[in-house]
Amino acid sequence: MTTSSRNPLLTAALAALILAGCQNHGTKLTFKKGEVYYTEQVTEAEATKLGNYLLEQHYFDDAKEKTVQATKAAGTYQVRMVIEQDSLKTHPEYREMFGVFTGMISTAVFAGAPVEIHLCDASLKTVETIPYQKPAAAATTTKADPASLGNKLDVGADSFFYTDAVDRPTAEKTAEYLKKDGLFKGQGMAARLDRAGDTWKLHVVFNEGAENDPSVIAKMQSKAKQISSDLFSGAPVEIHMADDAMQTRKMISSAE
Repeated sequence: MTTSSRNPLLTAALAALILAGCQNHGTKLTFKKGEVYYTEQVTEAEATKLGNYLLEQHYFDDAKEKTVQATKAAGTYQVRMVIEQDSLKTHPEYREMFGVFTGMISTAVFAGAPVEIHLCDASLKTVETIPYQKPAAAATTTKADPASLGNKLDVGADSFFYTDAVDRPTAEKTAEYLKKDGLFKGQGMAARLDRAGDTWKLHVVFNEGAENDPSVIAKMQSKAKQISSDLFSGAPVEIHMADDAMQTRKMISSAE
């Protein structure tokens, strides 16, 4: 049996809930101190992609042993993990965060196929199932004059702009991060990076209504904190959920 520590995507608070247990539950792959067990319903390539994604998101690391099991039933992938008993009674709001995580894994690992997270006991018996939440789609383009958005990087079908307050190496690093994170996936998404003092401002174009979706807001809150940590040494980050003219509909801060 192993223990699982913090997952930055779900926030540090959520990490305290997650344990993991696995004993003869499929074929094992190792990622630093993390383990992914996969059943015959999941390919080795899929399990490897899941493990690498969890490495990228710092779920797997060298600090503590962590175990995840991947399987599939009726066309839906199941990512199974052990959770402390009664923890969701104390923190029911974490169900929403797990729901957001289902969509993130779906996009980054399983090509948009539905994903459930199974919260399990120490024997990997399901205690509660977190159903799949399809991520809200970002708008496919921006109607703003490109010249008004600043400098543009070539990121394929997606559009990444940065203002003169941002140097090109930082812009390139941010664009590459968004590609690995799954925000940029060659579907015409648009974003712009700006800076005001010590605060980094990332504008992302979303379809109207996404700014009122609690699951999307929770995802952006997690993403703002993670970008702050991964790219900007903890400096404040604002994610501006923007319309197709790159005007802010809702701002979410890493300090929230």
